[in-house]
Amino acid sequence: MRKIGTAFIALAPLLLGSAACPAREQAAAVEEQPVTPGPAAASALCKPVEQVIFECGLGERTVAICAGGSGETRYVQYRYGTADALELQHPAQPFGSGTLAWSSTPYSGGGEAQISFDNGAYTYVVYSRTVRTGFGEGGNAPEFSAGLFVQRDGRTISRKSCTDPAAAEVDIAAAQELLPPGAFRYDD
Repeated sequence: MRKIGTAFIALAPLLLGSAACPAREQAAAVEEQPVTPGPAAASALCKPVEQVIFECGLGERTVAICAGGSGETRYVQYRYGTADALELQHPAQPFGSGTLAWSSTPYSGGGEAQISFDNGAYTYVVYSRTVRTGFGEGGNAPEFSAGLFVQRDGRTISRKSCTDPAAAEVDIAAAQELLPPGAFRYDD
């Protein structure tokens, strides 16, 4: 359940094991170091030892932001697809290059949190948003939305909404702790 604060809303890889590759050694070590699970105990794309920073179903597919490891081996990774077939992971390996970033903006009676990354000419953005829709006797009447949009050269080319937006929240506290701040992206 989302909590409305006074200033803002708390919007709320396959690891390979091989002794021949240092990145794979790090990945194997990470699997042995569980992190505190995120808000959801079960995840379609994040491993049980990973923290779920964001996850939602998009029909037949799922999008998730998963964090794992600790200390120097901490990582955050975007995943899209199904548990049986990931279609996109960014970075491709948990310790690979590629930076995800968080951003947020307040709205009257709500706000939006995002996690995004650039992949060539494309920008991928997962978001959770709360907008106040009621101002009368009935109170706030918040409307929740969450999903994924993809932009190419700054223009939105794909938009997918979460099947249960009220349950899909960006864990903004975890995002702020683990990721650098980035530019807020507007879905045109």
